[in-house]
Amino acid sequence: MPALAAEKVIEHAPPFYLEAEFWLTVAFIIFVGLLIRPVTRMITSALDDRSGAIAKELDEAARLAEEMQAALAEYQRKQRDAVKEAEEILARTEAEAAFASGELASNSRTSSATSSAISASTRSHLLTATTPCCTPSK
Repeated sequence: MPALAAEKVIEHAPPFYLEAEFWLTVAFIIFVGLLIRPVTRMITSALDDRSGAIAKELDEAARLAEEMQAALAEYQRKQRDAVKEAEEILARTEAEAAFASGELASNSRTSSATSSAISASTRSHLLTATTPCCTPSK
């Protein structure tokens, strides 16, 4: 008798398409299938927008780097020009100093008589007139 009971259970089992789990699975597959296309479009669009923003930022960074290189080159050129000008001024000053010291040496013999003519009081008067900050207040 147990064999007959098993046969009755198998005979009375409904077909698979009448089961609720089958239709739930079919509905889920259709739902996921319908959602895949719009979701992938949204994801693709968001990724494209983000890659566009990153490309713009990279272009801006490259432009700023070029500007920075140009500014650096300009400042280095200005520095070289300033150093060159300073060297020229120094050389010119040294040449003038050498010329003036040579001139002073030749003029010192002739000007010794003139310098002795100026009295000490006149010299002190000239010093106080030219440097008032250094004289004591009375």
